[in-house]
Amino acid sequence: MQLRSFQDEKFLAKMQAFKDEEGLLRIRTKLVDSDEKEDFKFPVLLPANDVVVKLIRQEHKKAMHA
Repeated sequence: MQLRSFQDEKFLAKMQAFKDEEGLLRIRTKLVDSDEKEDFKFPVLLPANDVVVKLIRQEHKKAMHA
Protein backbone atom coordinates (compact mmCIF):
# COMPACT_ATOMS: atom_id res chain seq x y z
CA MET A 1 0.00 0.00 0.00
CA GLN A 2 2.73 2.49 0.93
CA LEU A 3 4.94 1.72 -2.05
CA ARG A 4 2.05 2.30 -4.47
CA SER A 5 1.01 5.55 -2.85
CA PHE A 6 4.27 7.28 -1.94
CA GLN A 7 6.66 7.28 -4.87
CA ASP A 8 7.44 11.01 -4.91
CA GLU A 9 10.90 11.36 -3.35
CA LYS A 10 10.46 15.12 -2.82
CA PHE A 11 7.25 14.55 -0.84
CA LEU A 12 8.91 11.88 1.30
CA ALA A 13 11.89 14.13 1.98
CA LYS A 14 9.59 17.02 2.93
CA MET A 15 7.71 14.75 5.34
CA GLN A 16 11.02 13.49 6.77
CA ALA A 17 9.90 9.96 5.99
CA PHE A 18 12.04 6.91 6.72
CA LYS A 19 11.64 3.14 6.67
CA ASP A 20 11.58 1.43 10.04
CA GLU A 21 13.02 -2.03 10.82
CA GLU A 22 9.81 -3.62 9.53
CA GLY A 23 9.92 -1.71 6.24
CA LEU A 24 7.06 0.66 7.11
CA LEU A 25 7.28 4.30 6.06
CA ARG A 26 7.13 6.57 9.10
CA ILE A 27 7.42 10.31 9.56
CA ARG A 28 9.37 12.29 12.11
CA THR A 29 7.25 14.59 14.27
CA LYS A 30 8.10 17.44 16.59
CA LEU A 31 7.79 14.95 19.44
CA VAL A 32 11.07 13.20 18.60
CA ASP A 33 12.71 14.28 21.87
CA SER A 34 9.69 13.55 24.06
CA ASP A 35 9.19 10.61 26.40
CA GLU A 36 6.30 9.29 24.28
CA LYS A 37 6.28 5.81 22.72
CA GLU A 38 8.06 5.37 19.39
CA ASP A 39 4.80 4.68 17.51
CA PHE A 40 3.47 8.05 18.68
CA LYS A 41 6.65 9.98 17.88
CA PHE A 42 7.01 8.32 14.48
CA PRO A 43 3.53 7.55 13.04
CA VAL A 44 3.11 5.28 10.02
CA LEU A 45 2.50 7.17 6.80
CA LEU A 46 -0.82 6.09 5.26
CA PRO A 47 -2.44 7.20 1.99
CA ALA A 48 -5.58 9.26 2.60
CA ASN A 49 -7.72 7.53 -0.03
CA ASP A 50 -6.89 3.88 0.75
CA VAL A 51 -9.65 1.46 1.78
CA VAL A 52 -7.81 0.53 4.98
CA VAL A 53 -7.57 4.20 6.00
CA LYS A 54 -11.28 4.67 5.32
CA LEU A 55 -12.05 1.69 7.60
CA ILE A 56 -9.83 3.15 10.34
CA ARG A 57 -11.61 6.51 10.08
CA GLN A 58 -15.02 4.84 10.16
CA GLU A 59 -14.18 2.83 13.29
CA HIS A 60 -12.60 5.88 14.93
CA LYS A 61 -15.81 7.88 14.43
CA LYS A 62 -17.95 4.95 15.55
CA ALA A 63 -15.95 4.79 18.79
CA MET A 64 -16.53 8.53 19.27
CA HIS A 65 -12.86 9.30 18.55
CA ALA A 66 -11.61 6.99 21.30
